[in-house]
Amino acid sequence: MTVAYRAQGDGQSERTNRTLEEYLRCFVSPHQDNWDVHLANAEFAINSAVNSSIKMSPFEADLGYVPANPLSGRKEQEFKVGDRVYLSTKNLDTAHTGFPNSRKLGPKWIGPYSIVRRVHKHAYELNLPPGLKLHPVFNTGSLKPYEQPNRLSRPQDVILHDGSVEGQLVEAVLKKRKRQGSWQYLIRWVGEEKPTWEPLENFHQVSGLVQEFEAKQPQRLSKHSRVV
Repeated sequence: MTVAYRAQGDGQSERTNRTLEEYLRCFVSPHQDNWDVHLANAEFAINSAVNSSIKMSPFEADLGYVPANPLSGRKEQEFKVGDRVYLSTKNLDTAHTGFPNSRKLGPKWIGPYSIVRRVHKHAYELNLPPGLKLHPVFNTGSLKPYEQPNRLSRPQDVILHDGSVEGQLVEAVLKKRKRQGSWQYLIRWVGEEKPTWEPLENFHQVSGLVQEFEAKQPQRLSKHSRVV
């Protein structure tokens, strides 16, 4: 028992109460009418935290083990060399990337870029275009896996520091096909393993490659032609 209105006499309980108040303050509504809804989570958080005096959590001291929480099964994203990933622009310096000054109008993710090597468990080196003046090693928190889209899309262009635009380089045109009345070309990109199908309108800057591909194709005789 302690004397009323003398918090110093029961410092440990008062410290716990203050921690509980700090927790609830972060989650209750402005009207403070739903604090009881968060009590169970607050209790779980306090009992899961390591106590400095006993060097373990109250849960572990009482039960002998640390209970699972919603983050227990979460694993850090892992990639392999050659995987393609998007790079978050959240922490990139616009002075080194050439992106517009306003982050609100800029892209949230750029890429995809290929992984060159695994630096350590949580960091990877990317094959960045020369226009991006960035150190090529990034934490997994700044990366997300690239998924081949179901619809056609050309790779993300990169805006350089001088305002010009650098797209991915085309290595070769491999095949063509017709889909929904429009021609598509199978493109092999420089530095990328898998070719992608792209619509004809994406190649106004490299139309010479398409013309060269077409020139090598055997000419088909129409049904009205006849051999003399």
